[in-house]
Amino acid sequence: MHMKRAGGSSSLQKAALLLAVSHRSIGRTTCEQEERQNLKYLLEDYEKLTARLKENLLIIFLD
Repeated sequence: MHMKRAGGSSSLQKAALLLAVSHRSIGRTTCEQEERQNLKYLLEDYEKLTARLKENLLIIFLD
């Protein structure tokens, strides 16, 4: 027999709920970090390609 709290939920139920929620939140944080890193790489690539394009356009117009 488990002791019940005044609110009516047992410690075991509360622990199970916290465990379930923690699994979702931990995965979500990791995913968001990976998405930020991927976005950072994409922006860096965009900036490099834009700079190359500008250089090539200058070469074309100066020739």
